[in-house]
Amino acid sequence: MAEALGRRERIARQERRRRALNGPPVGYPAAIPDSRTFDGRPIPAGIIWLDPDLAAKNDGPQGFVEFRDGVFDTRKGGRGHGGGAYVVRIQGYDGTPANEFPMGRPLFPE
Repeated sequence: MAEALGRRERIARQERRRRALNGPPVGYPAAIPDSRTFDGRPIPAGIIWLDPDLAAKNDGPQGFVEFRDGVFDTRKGGRGHGGGAYVVRIQGYDGTPANEFPMGRPLFPE
């Protein structure tokens, strides 16, 4: 039993080390906590899209996360990127909902 537990711990340790060096394997949703600002202030509302970079031969799953007051964390909603190279697109809004703009009016072009 102790030998099996030791083997599992070694494998888990190797996996943690590999992820620290290389990031998550392709297809594994990476958790991403962070924040975003525009003109030095937190973006009131928005969506961040994490698109696989096809030019870099990454065809993994797309990730996304909605955010408020510039803060986001894919562990609390959305989906982290699948690993490998990816392209980030940010849609930022003023945070004041209107009829056709549920997150508010766009602050900048995508």
